Amino acid sequence: MPSPLTAEEFSVRVSEQIRSLPTLPTTALKLRETLADPNCALDDILPNLASDPGLCADLIRLANSPFYGQCGRVETIGDAVLSLGMLNLSNFLLVAYSNKIVRSHFGRLKNLAGYFKHSSKVSGAAYSIAKASGASKKDQEVCKLGGLLHNIGRLVIAVAAEQWAAPLDNLPPEGGSAGSSPEYLWLDACEVGMRVCRKWNFPKTLSEGIGRHHSPIRGDDVNYLALIIYLSEFLIIDNLAIQVITSDLPPDLMQRMNLTDEVLARARASYLEGAQKVP
Repeated sequence: MPSPLTAEEFSVRVSEQIRSLPTLPTTALKLRETLADPNCALDDILPNLASDPGLCADLIRLANSPFYGQCGRVETIGDAVLSLGMLNLSNFLLVAYSNKIVRSHFGRLKNLAGYFKHSSKVSGAAYSIAKASGASKKDQEVCKLGGLLHNIGRLVIAVAAEQWAAPLDNLPPEGGSAGSSPEYLWLDACEVGMRVCRKWNFPKTLSEGIGRHHSPIRGDDVNYLALIIYLSEFLIIDNLAIQVITSDLPPDLMQRMNLTDEVLARARASYLEGAQKVP
């Protein structure tokens, strides 16, 4: 067994892991660049989409999901794009390609399925909170995306630990106490996640929201996306009272952002209703 690493040495290992991550494929970068143009048309998008058959299949499957209300009526890539809309397509690209990298790069982690399950729950809760609070459709989609990707930093830390020591049976528990575990396992996963997002050229709003989702409020500085993700991680816990979730948050701030206990209760009901529809 190798000698324990210092926190500084482990931080270097984590940086090496981030550098070893593949960048997003050229297809994804070209599509995102095209979608960023407010004047882009369907014909500008289809050639790049057609170059990735797997992505096309996933896109049609998503467009036919109950969430978009089509249920089997979407048969072509063009119809799928029109069904999702440009913003949803851009977010879909980030999720599709990042998840593909996660599955290939972190596939040996035993609890990877747990990572995806937790991320999916937080994503659904984040979307429900944003919608219940009256956020714009764009912000609702950003919150949903942030929920899906918020824990990417924990995967990097887990793999970096696994490379020098015995394989980890599970990822470090979310928000857990270090206990007898080595100190380096409790490196700030939020900051690591933000560094991964920056490597993948994710939007600044998304990168910073992921980087601050354990500390969304810093004095007068409030990160909206980080706060929604923070609340979502508690909202998905069974039987945890809303009053407990918000007890340490400034009441006046929550009122101004329309994140009152009543709004969060509606969001939880909506989230649970949606969760029941997922097979």
